[in-house]
Amino acid sequence: LLTGEEQDRFRQLAVFCGSFSREAALAVAGASLFDLRALLGKSLLAQEKPGEANRYFQRAIGIYPREAQAHHLSGLTRLYTGDFQAAYEQFDRYEQLLPGNPNTVFLKGYALESSDQRRAAAEEYYRYLQQVNQGRAAEYSYQRLQKWGYL
Repeated sequence: LLTGEEQDRFRQLAVFCGSFSREAALAVAGASLFDLRALLGKSLLAQEKPGEANRYFQRAIGIYPREAQAHHLSGLTRLYTGDFQAAYEQFDRYEQLLPGNPNTVFLKGYALESSDQRRAAAEEYYRYLQQVNQGRAAEYSYQRLQKWGYL
């Protein structure tokens, strides 16, 4: 889940034993409040605690509402908790802020399918397949479109 930059920050923050202040995190690792919220959320997500993780992602969104990554991660936590409509809304916001990620298109389709919005899901899966034609998500998308009679 962590980018290379986040891994570096995490290693730099490992010098602390126990708690530390935002100011110390900024001084040692250049980690902003947003960075800390994202790291905590990803850590909780990796521990399979999506509800707790989402609280950190929502706080990160509150700090920087135009930061796409927090919306994407919040969408993932919403999928894990079964809040599919909220997941779709977060993925949609991510795509508005940072278009061009085909994986987000697939996740939008999956969230819509899980919300029993088959036609809208089919549109997203079709859009995904126009960008990606290999891999598990592509196979899944193709099978769904075929099963639903769109192909």
